[in-house]
Amino acid sequence: MADIIVMPASETMTPQQALDSAKQASLSEVVIIGTDTDKNFFVRSSRMSCRDALWLAEQLKQYALSGGSE
Repeated sequence: MADIIVMPASETMTPQQALDSAKQASLSEVVIIGTDTDKNFFVRSSRMSCRDALWLAEQLKQYALSGGSE
C-alpha cells in the first residue's frame, strides 16, 4: 500500500469538511462509511470489490489500534 497521509482526528469536523478534505487528496480508491440522522449505516466505495473494501477496513482497524502509527 502507498504512503498514508496522516490527518489529525477531529471530533468536531462535519461530514462536509471531511468530504472536502478527501476531495483535495489524490485518492485512487475510497470507502465512505457513515451514519445518517437515524443512525442507519451508509457505505459506498469506488473502484473496489467488497472484499477489497473489507481488506482496506481491516488495515484501518490496525492503524487505529496502533494509535495512528504504521
